[in-house]
Amino acid sequence: LPSFTKDEIEDLKGSCDFFGLNHYTTYLCTTLKTQSEGPSHARDVGAQYSVDPKWESTASDWLKVVPEMGFKKAIKLD
Repeated sequence: LPSFTKDEIEDLKGSCDFFGLNHYTTYLCTTLKTQSEGPSHARDVGAQYSVDPKWESTASDWLKVVPEMGFKKAIKLD
């Protein structure tokens, strides 16, 4: 990409032609209480992920149907 001048940078601040959000499923997150050994995404972010057993399952075990949360909560439309 070309370098922008300071004026171009100021002109672009707050502008947006496109906003993309990729969202597959929802997880509940809590502070990670125990440290696992070896590399771990949970350890890297310090969070433990879980799902509510009441959430509807799909053909993929990691995807859950969570209509009351999902996008609206993720982008704070409520």
